[in-house]
Amino acid sequence: MDLNVKVKEKLTGTLSIGGGYSSVDGLIGLAEVTQGNFLGRGQVVKFKTQWGGTRRTLVVSFRE
Repeated sequence: MDLNVKVKEKLTGTLSIGGGYSSVDGLIGLAEVTQGNFLGRGQVVKFKTQWGGTRRTLVVSFRE
């Protein structure tokens, strides 16, 4: 007996953008890009940045 299953993959990436105001930093912004199935291998890659006033951060992560 043969069993055929059709699977349709969906998009796994996200883009988040936001902003706000802080009494310490003034206007602040953030952006994040995540790919939840990197190269079709189930790995997660994330780039996240935040800026405002004197604060500048960049986070790059990879999860196997």
